[in-house]
Amino acid sequence: MESLRPKTLCGGALAYSAAYANIGCPCSECDSLPFIRRAMMIAYAAEAGNQSLLETHRKALMRSAPDFIKSLFRGENQLFQKPEHTATLLDGLRKAGFPE
Repeated sequence: MESLRPKTLCGGALAYSAAYANIGCPCSECDSLPFIRRAMMIAYAAEAGNQSLLETHRKALMRSAPDFIKSLFRGENQLFQKPEHTATLLDGLRKAGFPE
């Protein structure tokens, strides 16, 4: 298994979001993209079954950008170069209860 590194999250691997749940990503690019980080944490929390973490990030994202998740499902925002990374994120968001 690949080690958890900051560039891994920024590179689009949703599975590694857990590494940043408590410490945040040190990447300046991610710091400027809080909606993406929130969406990734929501998807990760749904996959991990962590309802508390899911709700924390869902509430924050709904306050700051209530239409962001909908825009992801509509394909208006392409977050990753690889379609399978986008599919993984959308699958996690579906598990979190977001409709398409």
